[in-house]
Amino acid sequence: MKEKARQLFDHVNVDAVVLENCEEVKELNLYYFTGLPKKITGSQFLVLTRDKTTLYATVLEYGAIEKELKQKFVDLRLFKSEKDLLASLAQEFHAAEVLGVNYSVLSKKSYDKLANAFPGKILVDVSGTLNRVREKKTEAEIACIKKACKASEDLLKEIPSLARPGKTELDVQKAMDAWMRERDCVPAFETIVASGANASIPHHVAGNTRLRKGDLLLLDFGAEYANYASDLTRMFVLGKATKRQKELYKLVFEAKERSHAQAFPGNPAKNVFLASENHLKAHGFSMIHSIGHGLGLRVHDFPPRMGLDAEWKLEAGMVVTIEPGVYDKGFGGIRIEDDVLVTEKGHTRLTKAPRQLTEL
Repeated sequence: MKEKARQLFDHVNVDAVVLENCEEVKELNLYYFTGLPKKITGSQFLVLTRDKTTLYATVLEYGAIEKELKQKFVDLRLFKSEKDLLASLAQEFHAAEVLGVNYSVLSKKSYDKLANAFPGKILVDVSGTLNRVREKKTEAEIACIKKACKASEDLLKEIPSLARPGKTELDVQKAMDAWMRERDCVPAFETIVASGANASIPHHVAGNTRLRKGDLLLLDFGAEYANYASDLTRMFVLGKATKRQKELYKLVFEAKERSHAQAFPGNPAKNVFLASENHLKAHGFSMIHSIGHGLGLRVHDFPPRMGLDAEWKLEAGMVVTIEPGVYDKGFGGIRIEDDVLVTEKGHTRLTKAPRQLTEL
């Protein structure tokens, strides 16, 4: 991560970057540049220069951070009050003229605090560069994402015992979330459990709907390991699949394989979308959402979404999802999703769970 900080300064004309992590807004770049494996509560400030990484923490979080911090290049310092912090920052910034801040998460209160404390400094937004630096994953990041993917795959094996007719969507969701928490992971986002007609809602919120024999069951979930997320969607049928369920699953599967064929470096991201969209359109359907998104410190990370309006190209080192779907209000919905790493020669699937329609 130290090298990533240097890359940041290769692309921004600033003397230092200051990032705030607090209860109101989680600054994921703090974890990115320090390598902290767990999210920390409270308030911390990270100061980056080309050659130095300094993390300021209150007494409430200092011990927890000290225990988890493995990167020796990070200088961990204690601040006892806001006055104490600002005095320390004044020393850090004494020779600096331009400070980089992350406008996408910096609160107005914090911006005003910095502007008032350092009236002679120029504050500039470096959020776009932060995003670009995070787009391509390091080997350490990829290792964490692989572990998150493996946890999700292992959870899938438990679904036959967790999802039974008569159970509610919430029952299944709670059981899946508990399984992840018991295995050194947490849910990367709110687990989607959508049965029957509810599967026609892409981001359905699990409720008290009971699973019934013959229903489709859409599970969209991900484990988070050491702050890095996985994102996996698989389809089930409670009992024997009907002819139409099998036909639509086959259609989505074929669309997905066409999109996978477009996942290689140098290819415009919108081509990954169009590969599925064109196949679905030929059969009377259309994509109502993007084909995928970046994956990393959050489930919707950088690079941005891959849709028709995506104006960027895939690069080796990017981790993205591929997730075509079709939805019909009366029928339900079918979506299949995997996580892939773009490589120099094409891509590698990071999620290796079986991709067939599973009958429970």
